[in-house]
Amino acid sequence: MSYNIKPSAKLEEVNSDLFTLTNAPVLAAKYYTVPVNQDFEGEIWSNELARFEIQTPRNEIDSIHTKVLKGYKKKWNYHPYSGEGMYTVTATDINGKISEMKLYVRPDFDFYLNQARTEALRIRPTSTHHAECFYPLYTYFLARRYQPNAQTDSIAEKVYNQIFPDLFDSESSEMRNGKFRIQDAATMVGVLTDRFQVTQKEEDLKNASLLADFLLRCQKEDGGYYNFVHNTHYTSVIYIAKSIMELMTEEQKLATKSNIWKDRYERHRNSVICALDDLESKGDNIQTEGQMTFEDGMISCSVAQLAYGALRINDSVRAKKYLSRAIELDKKHQCLTQILIPDCRMNGATLRFWEYPYTVNLMHGGMNSPCGWSAWKIYGSWYLYLLTGEHKYMKQVINALGSCLQLVNINTHKLNFSFLPDPYINCYQFNEIPFGSGIPKLQRVCLGEQYIPPISNWHKEPHETWRKKWGIDNFVHEIFKCMTEIFITNAYIHEHDDGSFETINCKTQYEKGTLYIDYAPKEIQHIHINLKQRTKIQICHSNQQFEQPAGTAWLMEQIPEDLSKFSDTMLAPTPPMGWNSFDSYGVYLHEKAAFDNLETMAKRFKSFGYEYFVIDNGWFGEYRLQPNTLYSTERHASDININEYGLLQPSLCYFPNGFEKLIKRCHELGLKFGLHLMRGIPRKAVKTNLPIYGTNFHAADIADTINICKWCHYNYGVDMSKPGSQEFYNSLINQLASWGVDFLKIDDIVPYPKEVEAIVRAVRQCGRKIIISLSPGDKVPTNHLKTFTQAQMLRITGDIWDTQNDIDKCFQAWETWNGKEHPGFWFDMDMIPFGYLQVMSPKTLNEKDISQSALYAGKGYTRHSQLTPEQKRTFITMRALAASPLMIGGDLPTMDDYSFKLLTNRDMIMCNQNGKMGKPIHQDKEIDIWRTDKSPTEGWIGIFNRSNNTQKRNISLHSITLPKNIILKDIWNHTNIIPNNKNEILVNLQAQDVLFIHYIIK
Repeated sequence: MSYNIKPSAKLEEVNSDLFTLTNAPVLAAKYYTVPVNQDFEGEIWSNELARFEIQTPRNEIDSIHTKVLKGYKKKWNYHPYSGEGMYTVTATDINGKISEMKLYVRPDFDFYLNQARTEALRIRPTSTHHAECFYPLYTYFLARRYQPNAQTDSIAEKVYNQIFPDLFDSESSEMRNGKFRIQDAATMVGVLTDRFQVTQKEEDLKNASLLADFLLRCQKEDGGYYNFVHNTHYTSVIYIAKSIMELMTEEQKLATKSNIWKDRYERHRNSVICALDDLESKGDNIQTEGQMTFEDGMISCSVAQLAYGALRINDSVRAKKYLSRAIELDKKHQCLTQILIPDCRMNGATLRFWEYPYTVNLMHGGMNSPCGWSAWKIYGSWYLYLLTGEHKYMKQVINALGSCLQLVNINTHKLNFSFLPDPYINCYQFNEIPFGSGIPKLQRVCLGEQYIPPISNWHKEPHETWRKKWGIDNFVHEIFKCMTEIFITNAYIHEHDDGSFETINCKTQYEKGTLYIDYAPKEIQHIHINLKQRTKIQICHSNQQFEQPAGTAWLMEQIPEDLSKFSDTMLAPTPPMGWNSFDSYGVYLHEKAAFDNLETMAKRFKSFGYEYFVIDNGWFGEYRLQPNTLYSTERHASDININEYGLLQPSLCYFPNGFEKLIKRCHELGLKFGLHLMRGIPRKAVKTNLPIYGTNFHAADIADTINICKWCHYNYGVDMSKPGSQEFYNSLINQLASWGVDFLKIDDIVPYPKEVEAIVRAVRQCGRKIIISLSPGDKVPTNHLKTFTQAQMLRITGDIWDTQNDIDKCFQAWETWNGKEHPGFWFDMDMIPFGYLQVMSPKTLNEKDISQSALYAGKGYTRHSQLTPEQKRTFITMRALAASPLMIGGDLPTMDDYSFKLLTNRDMIMCNQNGKMGKPIHQDKEIDIWRTDKSPTEGWIGIFNRSNNTQKRNISLHSITLPKNIILKDIWNHTNIIPNNKNEILVNLQAQDVLFIHYIIK
């Protein structure tokens, strides 16, 4: 026997190629499952037909008529007069070759949700630690929300109350066996969220949030959620990130009223972004519960989560990346999806091979297609349709869900576990013998192309013995969760290229340029529309009229809550940009200099994105000054200005008019105002034991006199175990918030995570959005990174000045902290020492008049930055590629032209504000090459000469992971780079210089 094999270039060509190879009829339908009163239509590739017939659910035989399209391809159409049930199509050509196709007319979606609840009460969830066993809880609460029935909902509530305490450990706020299967915790997060939506009991959502916190503890630095028992990547094992996003839908509402819920929401949002970044980065290179296989669940759950994230995340750059990766993975997943099979029982379902032996006692491997997990693919296809508007995705949703819903037998109303597509399996299976006994007995069975019933209704083994006797088949209810999310309250209208309209859950009529839309407003709450051109719309039941632009949208912006954008409460979505006074004025900034720098910042720098005007340390100091000058004679002030509660006040010698006018002017100019704080409580307040505002406690009650700053002696630490300690920080931050402060640089705090948390709590309760910058950064304990990420900035270097040694320190910090990024949290390499520095430390002062120690409030005497042009280019290129905050340190009114051009270069700022820390792609003794991407086709590369000698090299594009067809722009020289005929670029760099490239792939 010989076989013909022919490659098909496109999925759309497979049916035609199949006919060419077999010369037998090949059948296809647009939709294999349709609702009542909708026609079937499709194509057939065949020779002349002898018979083309359809058998109805009532065993009637009808003929099907065709219309020739082109060559052997014909179009067919059939109206299913016999109503609900299975239709079998048979095509016989004149050569006697026969082909068959299965079609189905389904009841409405309400029927399936109601019946699923009935079956979930017959085959009840069990209190084992497997999510598969308690999946019916989803159906309980979804049906209760959309089809309330007092009697059945009461029974369901009793079942839930019986099993929930066995599943959830209220003391640890974890699943009782959660450490072994973190997907169970994620599933319960979703269940409890759905439950909260019907009960509105905050306790339900709190438990869901606590379980999400457990999942965060299972998250590694790469962003993946891991099963730590097996050290295995689990993000795409029952969509852990998607479950947390479902929770965030409700947390986001409560966050507007409660700082506790705001903290939870932000914590979970940041975690999810890290997880999605990880999925986008890894693609299909992740494990499936420890097995390195290209498996349905791993791929389809990744597609679903990335596409869901693209819909909901309020970050267009990330959303684009997530979508791109989701489309790529979905295309690969076609090999695991029955997209072309002409059978309503299977079309669109995914191919899985794991479940039968340990789920329904079938002692043989076999495909289950569809089963409950086929819904994962449906989620992904739905999200991709909403994101792209491409109808092929909605077609897959309709066909796949149609196959899945047939697991409910519309005649018996019984729910099956799955469909077995294998044509013949001869094996053993444990069956209930005798019937009704609940006793499993091994039997030989012959199975093929049939529905497999569940066993949970009779298989009642002792708690947690499933590996001995199997029986975890309740995850079929994932189908009804999926159906409810997509269709139960949503309608869809899609305009095709020929101007025809296709609808789901509504009706349309197009007359005289107006599209009339009719639907049941009590049932349908949201209408998604996909138009080819701008169209007049009229809603029939309300007579509303409006014009709808071309493209995809939810009508009247009525977006389902579970698809709406997450609110961007991220205070610093991109690296902050601004000016800090320390490099230029040390701790001696005075009122006139402050106003001069503020006005210059607004006039010359604001339009480029610089917005934070920050006064560093010493603003509260009462210094001894040189006669008739503002020059200090001491390093640190001999006295500080505090109020009756020990709270810092503006210096009378440097800011005699206070901050009110300065801050008001700052905000008038559209800028934001920042201040420096030292950790702790003033020693002056402790010495006089001043009261802590709003409490019965005093400064001495909370002072930590042991853990003090070694280089600044204004403050003691605060002992956070003492009553009144948090209240002190609250009072301090509340005062600053009342002044209008937008940015706080907190110094000497990095080694003290408990006080970091105290500052974070104080800021969150103050009622004002304030950026928190943590300092210093020369010794940062990485084990407290989760605490630090509650702020927006973290110094990862010591003080950085205008020397090559300091540039090298920045490179080292960049390397050390690479890969540890978090959304909205930026690694700070200190200020940019360009321009005029140390203005208040002129060398002309007599040493008798100014203590040498005064120079320690900074470095060196008054000077222009000692960095060479090459070093400056390297310095600012590194800041751009590392996505480090751009905080200018030099005096702004006297900023030199060359530094100004570097600091305001649009390409440099675009790279920095892309917010993605660059990665090293090559490093040797002389040359470092770093790269950061904006998208799959655009990004930046820095080629750094780290040596003290000129470096001249030919560097191939391939070696820096770039293709041939590319545009390369030399940012600092404002020229295009043309590769030679070997696809190399010539790099000729002076010592400590850089070639900064913006690339765009054609």
